[in-house]
Amino acid sequence: EVIAIAEQTRAELHDFKPFVPIIVSLCTEGMDQRHWQELSDIIGHRIHPDMPDFTLSTLCSVAYRVQDHVGPLKQIAERAAKEFAIERQLKHLMSEWDVLSFDCT
Repeated sequence: EVIAIAEQTRAELHDFKPFVPIIVSLCTEGMDQRHWQELSDIIGHRIHPDMPDFTLSTLCSVAYRVQDHVGPLKQIAERAAKEFAIERQLKHLMSEWDVLSFDCT
């Protein structure tokens, strides 16, 4: 029975594996309104985390088929993460430079 459970678990993990990049991309820190809009334009339906039914099963349903757009989704998420890192770095630099005073006389 242990082998059967292990085989079933392995099969379930194998079936779930293609959805991991979708989950990682959708949870990317820095996904802003412009990124969600770009993704919505590609898919043809509004997608945003404030949707009442923002679930993996909904997004992979026949209406959305996010799994057919993994490449663009990953690109958008990667760009969002890079933009977010740059924005965070700029805010940090601005806060450090804000307290400095230069006398140019």
